[in-house]
Amino acid sequence: MVSIESPHRPVKFRNSKSYVIFSLLLSLTYAFLLAYFIPMSDEIKDRAHYLTYADDSNLIALKYFHQGILSFFFNEPAWLGVNILLSIYLRPEEVVFVIVFFSAALSSFLILRVNPKYFLFLVLILCLPQVIVKYVVHLRQGLAISIFLSGWFTTQTYRRWLLFLFACLIHASFFFIIGLYAMSTLMRHLNFSVDLRTFVTVIFGLTVSFGLGIAASVLGARQAQQYDFSMPETSGLGFVFWVGVLFLYWIQGRSFT
Repeated sequence: MVSIESPHRPVKFRNSKSYVIFSLLLSLTYAFLLAYFIPMSDEIKDRAHYLTYADDSNLIALKYFHQGILSFFFNEPAWLGVNILLSIYLRPEEVVFVIVFFSAALSSFLILRVNPKYFLFLVLILCLPQVIVKYVVHLRQGLAISIFLSGWFTTQTYRRWLLFLFACLIHASFFFIIGLYAMSTLMRHLNFSVDLRTFVTVIFGLTVSFGLGIAASVLGARQAQQYDFSMPETSGLGFVFWVGVLFLYWIQGRSFT
């Protein structure tokens, strides 16, 4: 069994030994299928991009370092370090294989161990295309997710924050996730009401949304050159949908929230 009643409390696994072994074997099988049966060619989006990282991360790291310490820090040095370390012993294709296998195996093992009672539901989550794509297409984010989950499920506070920081240095988007987590934890310790915590969270989200481009440019992050931060033309249906989700969440009451 597991308790996940509030984000600041460590999750403690109490699975039987046989279930842990079964989860491990299933996770290794899941990871092997994703790593082995996905081709290394351009048929997979961004695969050539990650093969380049596996081959030239040392040059990329030097480029960011010469741009300044902030540029180096906010351009995912841990991700570059992982690629540099693996490339000493492995070919680029093998580096990608190891990253996919490790990320998928670690994440799936942690997820399956949450609670045996929800085994089928947890397997369904792992089989969702939106989840699989993180490990076979968005390799950097998949690795960061696996490290973040390791921190989330650890029982030691200092180790949790070290793993959270490591996830940030693999994929910069986790700086905002950890910022939100820290802010939520602080507000809970200060006994802020649910309504006030929700309001502050919404303001935080809007600030990040509208200020992301500026922040990336100031910090020298690669996203400043790679992404267009202008507001796209949309129908607004997505906004209406998520407002509906927020409303359903809100009306469940204080205990659920």
